[in-house]
Amino acid sequence: MRDEYVKWNLFNEYFASISNSPAYDMNKLPPFHFLTDHRLLPPTFDPFQVFRVLSSLHPNKCKGFDNLPNRILKICSQSLATPFSLLFNLILLSEVFPTSCKTATVIPIHKTASQTVVQNYRSIALLSSLSKVFEKLLHKHVYIYLEYHKLLIPNNSDFREKNSTLISLLDACHCLHQAYDSNLSSRIVFRDISKAFDHADHTCLIFKLQQLGIVGSLSNILSSYLFLRSQVILLGCTRSDLTYTNCGVAQGFVLGPLVFLIYVSDIAINIKASISLFADDTTLFYQISVLSTCTVCLLKIYARCTTDLSFGMLLSTQQNCGYDHI
Repeated sequence: MRDEYVKWNLFNEYFASISNSPAYDMNKLPPFHFLTDHRLLPPTFDPFQVFRVLSSLHPNKCKGFDNLPNRILKICSQSLATPFSLLFNLILLSEVFPTSCKTATVIPIHKTASQTVVQNYRSIALLSSLSKVFEKLLHKHVYIYLEYHKLLIPNNSDFREKNSTLISLLDACHCLHQAYDSNLSSRIVFRDISKAFDHADHTCLIFKLQQLGIVGSLSNILSSYLFLRSQVILLGCTRSDLTYTNCGVAQGFVLGPLVFLIYVSDIAINIKASISLFADDTTLFYQISVLSTCTVCLLKIYARCTTDLSFGMLLSTQQNCGYDHI
């Protein structure tokens, strides 16, 4: 039992260290300005909306830290819809997300190489069932607003309805065929940001949400949801100590993919090249007739892209980059 306790604490300390960073220097934020004239009003959830989410829950999903199974929520969805809607509206009114719903149970998943090295594992967060229901409702409200007003970057094909890796591949092929038909040379840079979701800075994220018109009480509830989250590893009968994180959107968060789309939404601004994204994977295309200047131009564009994104990504984030010419 003691060995398991030590082992789970090692895992938890490692995962928490990834999602902890020095406080972001507010002086590095650019001058604030709205990117849209629209503003997103806070929602009011009625019992029918809550019932639809409860009845759609997967009954076999793992329980979170609250130990509340989806199966019970699904079976009792009709009876729970009204009290849950009152609770969720009270959370929105108070602008404070419950602390008890901000603790995630983390499961270590082995990736590759030796199983005795904690760095070879990734974490999956199991959230409170109550939290996930609230997130699903809020996700739909925010996503509809962003899509309707075209506030999400169109170049990103991940985490969006009617989009997939196929869209990214077709976009890449289209750029290459365009260059070929025009007798131009193509240069491509592929970039992947290691542990991008774990390094997303909450201060920057709230700043970008506000730029998109998500302000007031809705911004406050999202701030409360993101800040001062905690996690614990619970496997078998042994539980690690509780640790706290101050950055990142862990895998398992319902709102995580959407806020990450917002997080990287400024990467394509002022980039004089074709750009395609799939989550944190970025592909830059540059077409030119003078080969001697092509590589130099593309590297300048890449440097600009990295600088712009570093406002959103922590500078300490490891970036993997590949280059090819066609």
